[in-house]
Amino acid sequence: MRYAIELPNNKIKLIDDGWTLNNLEEHGVNIRRSKTRRKIFENEVTSYGVVV
Repeated sequence: MRYAIELPNNKIKLIDDGWTLNNLEEHGVNIRRSKTRRKIFENEVTSYGVVV
């Protein structure tokens, strides 16, 4: 599996095959069921320049 894919617009797409969200859920943090948790998650990753 590739985790970094070069895009034609001179950007890089990073993927983890869902590992991060699945790992969070295994530890009791489910952001998919809560709009508030999802917003917090999105705000956190976008602060690092990640596009969700």
